[in-house]
Amino acid sequence: MKIVEYENMSNLVIQFLDWKGMKKKTTYQNFKRGQIQNPYEKTVWGVGYIGDGRYKVYDNWKPTLSYGCWSNVLRRCCDKRYKEMFPEYADCVCCEEWYDLQTFSKWFEDHYYPIENERVQLDKDILVKGNRTYSPSTCIFVPQSVNLIFQKKSRKEDLPTGIIKNGKGFRATYNTQKLGLFDSLDQAEAAYNAAKRRHIRELAEHYKPAIPQKVYAALINW
Repeated sequence: MKIVEYENMSNLVIQFLDWKGMKKKTTYQNFKRGQIQNPYEKTVWGVGYIGDGRYKVYDNWKPTLSYGCWSNVLRRCCDKRYKEMFPEYADCVCCEEWYDLQTFSKWFEDHYYPIENERVQLDKDILVKGNRTYSPSTCIFVPQSVNLIFQKKSRKEDLPTGIIKNGKGFRATYNTQKLGLFDSLDQAEAAYNAAKRRHIRELAEHYKPAIPQKVYAALINW
């Protein structure tokens, strides 16, 4: 940073020498000690910054809900070690506008809703099938039990989720429910997908009184 305006030792203006070039009023003592925080420094997983606004990292010494959600998203998308531990996030990315906590938190505030006795989680797969980008247009909040259905699972065999080879046929199981033994992989997968669609519809109806209409419609349309 550099001093761009100077009135006296207790009243000067500095400017950060980064991509944002933000200016701040401060004292010479704070400037000399380097005690002036830059809200646009990318301190969260190499890309995220707190930004300049009303949304905070902590509330009563505890991380805010929006900050916790935001940090988790950036970790999934930008932390190489995390991607190695959880390969299902290997190709996930986050839109650049959500690198700013202030922008994300405003979206969070407008879309988050609580459900009694259950966690509500951010989902990127329901609105757009196969989506790998976290963004305002692709994400919604859903109950945890719904989100678990759409999470990708790592598999040892090169077979769809819920399908195993059984002799000359294929056995299908959905959520511990045995669907039967089928002659072909296509038949087994069709049975699994049908069971999954029924389960999603059941959950949509169960949560209909507690979730936004957009979320309910997304589940039914899926």
